[in-house]
Amino acid sequence: MEQSELEELLFSNNSTIDEYIGEDENDDLNISKQNITLEDLISEHNENAYEENNENDENDYNLQDNLEDYIDININEINNIEDNEIEINNIEDNNIEENNIINEENSENVEEYINMDELEIKRDMNEDIEEKQDLEREMNIYQNTIDRIKEKYEKKEEIYVLEEKGYVYLRNVYDIKVIEKLNMDINQFMTNEGIFSHLQKRQDVQTDTYFVNNTYGVLQNFQKLQFYYLPVINNRGTYNRSTDKGLIEIYNVEKLIPSVKEYFDTNLMQILLNKISGIEWKLNRINLQLHIGVSNPVGFHIDNGNDRMVKYSIYLNDIIGDEYGPPMFIEKTHKMRKGFKNSDAIKFIGNMGDVLIHYQNGMHRKLPQKMNNLNGFLTFNFIPRLERYTKMDIYE
Repeated sequence: MEQSELEELLFSNNSTIDEYIGEDENDDLNISKQNITLEDLISEHNENAYEENNENDENDYNLQDNLEDYIDININEINNIEDNEIEINNIEDNNIEENNIINEENSENVEEYINMDELEIKRDMNEDIEEKQDLEREMNIYQNTIDRIKEKYEKKEEIYVLEEKGYVYLRNVYDIKVIEKLNMDINQFMTNEGIFSHLQKRQDVQTDTYFVNNTYGVLQNFQKLQFYYLPVINNRGTYNRSTDKGLIEIYNVEKLIPSVKEYFDTNLMQILLNKISGIEWKLNRINLQLHIGVSNPVGFHIDNGNDRMVKYSIYLNDIIGDEYGPPMFIEKTHKMRKGFKNSDAIKFIGNMGDVLIHYQNGMHRKLPQKMNNLNGFLTFNFIPRLERYTKMDIYE
């Protein structure tokens, strides 16, 4: 190659190189600028990253604090749960202990209740046995009484002693325990109903179950007293204000004290009456007489005119002497009205459970009570079964 060409080539190459270099310099400048911008970006990025790191660190710190708080809260809740579990366990233990105590008490109560039931059953059985024995004893006593009367009077051909003499007195007919039960029932009725308080009043007293006759304004006579629609508690001391003060009569007493008919068998009474009179009898009424310090009793008298009625009186207490006011009867006066004297009267001093049977149309009375004692008589009034004796007949 020639020198000129070479020089031209070099020259052109130099120009190109210069241009290239110029271009490179521009590029370097641009690069430098770019480098400056990049450094700024890097610096800015680093600052941003630092700030982000700081924020992240702060967030981490906050998160850590929150996490620690959360952990603390959870730990407290766990502790509370554990405390609650302990409390629940204590409550369960207490409940178990209380249940054990309750079960023991209930067991003791059940055993006690069972024992009480057993005792009550045994007591009831014993009472039933005693009642059965009492009834058997009464029947035996009745039969023995009947046999004794028959043996005593059969030889003299005087079986019907009641019809002959007008009275029969029988000792130890009823067991004392039976009489004591009745006395308790009477006392309970008189107390619960305030009967003695009613008897102190100046007017009559009427309840749904009985009538207290203080004035004799409504019930003036014996017939009305015994057939009134209510049981009558009759204050005899107010009849004429002079005799029988302190005598109380309760007509149809079994309606007020039902045990009267439970304790005493009227069928056995009828059997006895038939044996000693030769007459069949039926029950008319049951009355109770209480004599409380009757110092001026009515004298010898008869009841119901000439009506054939028999009074079966049970002694409710001991009458051990004249001063206690025993009953009296004048023999055979149920058949006659003349030819007798008061001094012929027989006194019936006796004991609780004795029985006096006599015709009510025979002369009888009670002696004055000089002692301030109480005499009780439960009286069963019988009329002949074959004779007409009705309420209508009486009121007519």
